[in-house]
Amino acid sequence: MRRLQRSALSKREQDWLDKQRDAVQQQPKPARTAMAAKKWTSAKANQARNQLQHIQEKLQAMCSGLNRCMYCEDSQGHAIDHFRPKSTHPERTFVWENLLYACSHCNSNQKRTQFPLDANGQPLLIDPTAEDPMAHLVFVPDTGDWVARTDPATVLPSPKGTSSCTTFGLNRDVLKRGRRNTWVALQVLIQAYDQAQSANDLEAARQQRLVISDHPFSSVLVYMLQIAALPPSQIPAGALSPGVVTALRNRPEIKTWVTV
Repeated sequence: MRRLQRSALSKREQDWLDKQRDAVQQQPKPARTAMAAKKWTSAKANQARNQLQHIQEKLQAMCSGLNRCMYCEDSQGHAIDHFRPKSTHPERTFVWENLLYACSHCNSNQKRTQFPLDANGQPLLIDPTAEDPMAHLVFVPDTGDWVARTDPATVLPSPKGTSSCTTFGLNRDVLKRGRRNTWVALQVLIQAYDQAQSANDLEAARQQRLVISDHPFSSVLVYMLQIAALPPSQIPAGALSPGVVTALRNRPEIKTWVTV
């Protein structure tokens, strides 16, 4: 999971969302959940004639790579997910900032209606469009795991990182294997891109760029860039080959391929 930039809506799209939201909020509180579910079902059934299709396209464009799920980054995004579930937060059903795009597994099999809160009522899940997931998570290349980042002040793992790994299923076996493979594959691709640029082979460089940019698990590339930016004495032994570090430093444009 990596930071994603939330796009701005057009006035027509925002006005449509606001109208649906107001219709839900005008209901007595006990009736809001049913109204939200009814209006959402109707909106999906008629999205070719309302603004929901355009809103979905905006979400798809925000995804990394080839329309990858905003949570797992592996599968193609399949449907709009409500970060705060509409069953428990009906007033947020038609709020732009509450809408994300996820694959069917993450949305229907993993997260479902889960939305854990801390003792102060704050979300214990990472919204990748609202904050940097890597403030709460650390990647482990050898295993492909995401683990909760340790808070230097408390020496405790980030509760939000721990909860997000569990709720989104970020460390299911297929994802760990995919991230390990990506760690290896990207190192080869990055060095090939650097070599193509050095040889002025622009077509080969263009092809390498497309493959790197569209590769699943783009958070692995973000992590590589963070490692390569460290002073040489702080780069963990064996984390990245010297050739990859050199290539990433030689080609600063690579950072723009995943910069939000």
